[in-house]
Amino acid sequence: MRKAVSILLVLILVINISAATTSSETSFNDVPKGHLYEEYINKLKELNITNGIGNGAFGFNKQITRAEFLTFLIRLQGLELDNTQITEMFKDVDATDWFYPYINMGLKNKTIIKSDYLDDKFQPNKPITREEMAVMIIRSMEYDYLAAAVNKQPSQFKDVIQRAGYIELAKDLGIINGRSKDIFDPDAKATKQEAAAMLIRIYNNNNNKLDKVNGFYAIKSFEQADKINTFDSVGFGWSRLDYNQNTQQIELTTTMKNGGHPFYVPTDFQLLINDVNTGSTAKYLMVFGSNEDVVSTNTKKERLVSLLLNSETAVDKLISDIGVLINNLSDDSSKTQFDGVIIDFEGLRDNGVDKQSFVRFLEKLKPLLDASNKKLMVSVNPAREAGQPYYNGYDFAAIGQLADYVILMAHDYETKRISSQEMEYFKGETPLAPIKDVYLAIKYALNAGTGVPKEKLLLQMSFSAAQWQFKNGTVSNSEPYSPEYIKIINRMKDASTTIKSSNYSEIYQAPYLTYEDEGIRNIVWYEDERSIAAKIKLAKMFGLGGLSFWRLGTIPNFSAPEDDAYNLDVWSIIQELNK
Repeated sequence: MRKAVSILLVLILVINISAATTSSETSFNDVPKGHLYEEYINKLKELNITNGIGNGAFGFNKQITRAEFLTFLIRLQGLELDNTQITEMFKDVDATDWFYPYINMGLKNKTIIKSDYLDDKFQPNKPITREEMAVMIIRSMEYDYLAAAVNKQPSQFKDVIQRAGYIELAKDLGIINGRSKDIFDPDAKATKQEAAAMLIRIYNNNNNKLDKVNGFYAIKSFEQADKINTFDSVGFGWSRLDYNQNTQQIELTTTMKNGGHPFYVPTDFQLLINDVNTGSTAKYLMVFGSNEDVVSTNTKKERLVSLLLNSETAVDKLISDIGVLINNLSDDSSKTQFDGVIIDFEGLRDNGVDKQSFVRFLEKLKPLLDASNKKLMVSVNPAREAGQPYYNGYDFAAIGQLADYVILMAHDYETKRISSQEMEYFKGETPLAPIKDVYLAIKYALNAGTGVPKEKLLLQMSFSAAQWQFKNGTVSNSEPYSPEYIKIINRMKDASTTIKSSNYSEIYQAPYLTYEDEGIRNIVWYEDERSIAAKIKLAKMFGLGGLSFWRLGTIPNFSAPEDDAYNLDVWSIIQELNK
């Protein structure tokens, strides 16, 4: 026994010495021990981005130059240097300069753009400004298009008068902080340790793991039922709020009704649940309610969810019914228990009552779930930029405190209906989830003091489509058609359709197909591998808790080699998330 203890003590001593040695090896002699920036600087060396300025020194408190910062950025990207000269180099950069290959690469991959610099001179040894750093950083992340879109938004910094989009992005992604709430100090120079912090924040963002991937099974999802266990959790859309005209009561309905929403328990649900139980996917019951549904009571017309939330009796009954369902969804042979519930009450507006009433409902529901160790997810409509109407009846901060996860439904931005007057000039430019809107939705949802903790926020994506038809230059449908993706890819493949073009909008990060058929010009907006990857990247850059996908049965899964050119194997991207 003593011998075993002695060996253990020796091992502990060796481990401690080794750890201390490693710490010493990764530090510089001019970096104060325990300093705020020490961890960033050590990580920069560990990643072989810098070895310091010589003699064991990092260059602490020294200003960083344009060439040095660009070099660090290129190394951080892991790019293989190619000294093949671009068409034209800066006048003040020579092929013999140590920084030449990095400036050359920066021009090639557009981390820097030649026209930004006066007199065709880069001035490589000039200390870089905070504004210049923000621009280089965002361009290195290939977010030029997003910066251009964000540039139209008002900046929170009163001293920012140019390149606001780059600065806002760098701030929102947690890479560069302002000097204060409303001061950025764009012309100030930065020290090497400040640059180290920025670079490691970029590194951390790039390596963020989206811990949770949620999916939904509802409305014709059976064709992709075999993919359920790919997700960490799945919400089963098997219940909804309904109004019983006979009893004048709101009910939690799980059966199909004529004209009702298609959220009901399928007859063979237990077979599906048995398959799910062979894996580790958590099962959630989705409770759907739309405040766009208007019901007639004995006295007046009311919005369905508002009617529920403002009746304590109705709320108590609903919570009781939810408790029964998630603990005992039964058929003739067995019963199913869910791991939690997803509350999906859509279309809430801040009318002075509903916003607070929804929080009170969740506050009542939460203890019931906690008592049986069940989890709570809440779906919310996204906030939008000033001047754009949106459903603002969600107290993000309060919901974020109560829920285990908050699902941000940042999709369905396309135009739903156009008036006869609008039809005269409508051009059909209706992307489903423009990247700027998704970015703003995340930004608002994470707003300090009024938002959701980022580790709880799941960015949701959806797979609808919007098709418009034009005859003689004028749109003919006042509402968009929504073709299935099999029809979209078949149209792309159709050799008889000779006038067609598959396109991708960089500014929206969205694909669209245009084609002519019997004299009718069609434009179809949809999602593909590229647009979904752009949203996933944004979720990673913000450090979100994960993703959600609406819904199984609609996720493009065209994986045959001959379909590669169409970028419609979205399923392969989802599979990669959990590897």
